[in-house]
Amino acid sequence: MEIKDWPMAGEMTSRIEFFENTTPVSSSGVLKRDTLTPLGSYPAKRIDGTGSVDNEGRLMDVSIARFQMRFVQSLFGKGGKLIVRDFDGDWNVDGPIQVMGGRNRYMQLKCVKRG
Repeated sequence: MEIKDWPMAGEMTSRIEFFENTTPVSSSGVLKRDTLTPLGSYPAKRIDGTGSVDNEGRLMDVSIARFQMRFVQSLFGKGGKLIVRDFDGDWNVDGPIQVMGGRNRYMQLKCVKRG
């Protein structure tokens, strides 16, 4: 018997929006203000977590969350450029998107709270 590592349909109760973080460059090479390009809204399962990170000898609180959702090809290749928005604010995707098993393919995003 296998251990299930993907969410059931009834567990995906959060509605999350995806944005791609793009920073346009002017003709003189100066970076302009960040712009967020909307990529759609999908149901997902949110798993909360907290932790601390040692940053040059200092301990900092970090808010982290994992979002599990059905596999979306258009989002898969973007990874670290994605920003996830849910009821609690904006999250930066940390690292590559993990593909999960299941009859329908699923993916998991590890995110860190923005700001």
